[in-house]
Amino acid sequence: MTELISIGIIKNIFEAHANGKKLPENPVLQVLKIAAANPVQNQNPTASPRYRAAFSDGYTYAQGVISSLGMNVSGEKLDRGHLIRLTQYAVNPTQNINGAAHRL
Repeated sequence: MTELISIGIIKNIFEAHANGKKLPENPVLQVLKIAAANPVQNQNPTASPRYRAAFSDGYTYAQGVISSLGMNVSGEKLDRGHLIRLTQYAVNPTQNINGAAHRL
């Protein structure tokens, strides 16, 4: 992927969501962390594998869950430091003990 990271886009994503505006299209983020998260698979062995991930835009980070449906996410295909273009995503604001937090 030759695209550069979308600097500062995470703030724009959550502001757009909070104000009912259209979410930015195709942001490019850096993967900070990725790990398997398969609670659905434990209940349903045919469910698509899912991964918990943390993404950075160069200024801040957000956490998210990636479904591997239609993607090749396992092994060396996606790892820490890689860039990822989000072509489809949803925003789900959450709250932690330190205040507001967000998930992609």
